[in-house]
Amino acid sequence: MAACDGTEGLFCGGTTGSKTCMLITYVGDGMPCGDLSSSSHAECIAGGCYTETGLAGSGDMGTCKADVTDGSPCDTVLGPSCQTPARCVVAGSTTVGTCTVPTGAACG
Repeated sequence: MAACDGTEGLFCGGTTGSKTCMLITYVGDGMPCGDLSSSSHAECIAGGCYTETGLAGSGDMGTCKADVTDGSPCDTVLGPSCQTPARCVVAGSTTVGTCTVPTGAACG
């Protein structure tokens, strides 16, 4: 049996022995995401799906966190991430930082 194509909005769901391709639901910031049940999977419209320990993986349920703009707080592990081209700039060994758009700097 061929795999369900996520690029076409499908996931493989259902009970063991009777799995079929089902439609992915797309949700916004603050909504539950990931594997919500054996027959329900939600992806974030913008940003990432985060659990209490980081990005949601296969079988995980999390919460959508929309990417944030330049100057906003960010977290490289727990989210949210920064909108491109900004990067999450952290200090020390923490994962918490501030979204910062790179600027031209002297080189060479």
